[in-house]
Amino acid sequence: MYFSMDRENKKPLITSCVAGVLFGAAWFLFAAQAARSHGNLNPVSCNSSGQFTILTPIAPTFPLIGFVDVVPGLIASLGLFMINLVSLKEIKDESGMGGDSRTTRMKIWLFFSIIVTFSSLAAAIAIFVTKYVNCEYNTPCSGTAPANTTQYPFCSTTCTYSQLPGIATIVQTGLIVGSSMLFWVGKVWGE
Repeated sequence: MYFSMDRENKKPLITSCVAGVLFGAAWFLFAAQAARSHGNLNPVSCNSSGQFTILTPIAPTFPLIGFVDVVPGLIASLGLFMINLVSLKEIKDESGMGGDSRTTRMKIWLFFSIIVTFSSLAAAIAIFVTKYVNCEYNTPCSGTAPANTTQYPFCSTTCTYSQLPGIATIVQTGLIVGSSMLFWVGKVWGE
């Protein structure tokens, strides 16, 4: 069936497949980073008889990915479905916002959906900056806090944790936003 299609009919099929691959890759990347962040808490040793013993826990190099890190991807996924509920036929109207009430509602819905989708990307960047760049998970200071400061116990100036979970959150959300736009454009080509 694919080989018998003309070039114009292949565009929606190809774009929807690429959008699906982007969406899947986004969630796979995030799941891999979440597994990596939770996998370094309890080092285990296996002796020659096959028995496992838990070693002295070491300080993790990755902060744990929590629910806050999942929220931008969930919102972007919701935005993907919201955007793709609208077809080009439903918003095509030459009279702008004053025409048919259904067309006006669909234009408002599409606008709101795009805002939700790009807000998820802004949320991912905000989480990255507050949690990973500003060192929310920083090493405590040795000694006591300096006078007239409220920074203790996070008064070190260098981050000791990796920023990879925050970068994974941004990349995941960006891939989902890209897949939602690509899927909508592919759907428009098919109409």
